[in-house]
Amino acid sequence: MQLKASRIIFWGLLLTAQAGLAGCDPVNPEPEFEPPTVAGDARQAAPDERTLYGRLQSKNEDVRMAAILQAGREKDPKAVPYLVDRLGDSYVEVRFAAILALEKITGTDREYRYWAPTADREQAIGRWRQWLDGRASGGAGGKGQ
Repeated sequence: MQLKASRIIFWGLLLTAQAGLAGCDPVNPEPEFEPPTVAGDARQAAPDERTLYGRLQSKNEDVRMAAILQAGREKDPKAVPYLVDRLGDSYVEVRFAAILALEKITGTDREYRYWAPTADREQAIGRWRQWLDGRASGGAGGKGQ
């Protein structure tokens, strides 16, 4: 019940925010969800939804959303590659929750806007992936960098 209430609030905020956003792609979720491979060097979790990382890749958007909220609440740095993948999710509310969780964990948004046109979102996801790659290779990739 709590998740449904948060979705209602989210959609109200989203509609208010998007009222002045001309030229943005319409929210048109795909009927099927195929989780992409995990960014960075993190191992792809088995689709075992008993783990947080498995739930972050669930085919069910509500399960993904709950896992994203949990990862953000716990500030789980191991969830970051999975959250970066959720930035490309077909559901706008999942993208919104993912960037909020990433900001909580890393202290930055890398100029990602969940409501932006697809091309702009893909560029920002590329920046996140570069940051992940730099972190994996031991480069400077600390909080906010």
